[in-house]
Amino acid sequence: MKKICLIMFFIFINILSIASGKTLSDIKSFQFDAREVTSINGKNRVKDYNVKAILPDLIKKEIIFPEENKGEIYIYNKNKKIVYLPLFEQSYEEELDDEENYIIKVIKDIKTKEQKDSKFKRDFYSGKVKEIEYESGLRIVFEKLEEVRGYYFPVQITVYDGDSKISEIMLKKIIINPEFKSSEFKI
Repeated sequence: MKKICLIMFFIFINILSIASGKTLSDIKSFQFDAREVTSINGKNRVKDYNVKAILPDLIKKEIIFPEENKGEIYIYNKNKKIVYLPLFEQSYEEELDDEENYIIKVIKDIKTKEQKDSKFKRDFYSGKVKEIEYESGLRIVFEKLEEVRGYYFPVQITVYDGDSKISEIMLKKIIINPEFKSSEFKI
């Protein structure tokens, strides 16, 4: 489960990819629908969800499919996570563990790196960065990019743990810099 959350967060990081003249720093908020196909013990599991985010550290994920998870809501705010489980009609709050909190750190790191390292910025926004590998062995590969309002987003992503493919994520209905009400990030 932690790897799945981490995968979702890496999408957030990399969704703000290759832009012509527009950079990660220009994006204040975004939303998208995602279909994630996860391979567990040779079996595929499909999960559809909607994501809304206000950068740098407020993210909401709402499960749409499968039916048994429909309506589950996850809100990540700085170092806290709030989970709503409709099956039990309850919510709870907990501290983010290191893997989940890593997304916030990475978003901030990429913004800092693009502002301080012109070579990284040039490579990142020219499309030369096709994958990102992390010390944990997790590897995110950008399979397909599409332009949305001047930003090139990875709309198809494959995630590997070492050499093992663990997930494919397809994004659609991407909106950049939408206006959100604070009530949209409450349970």
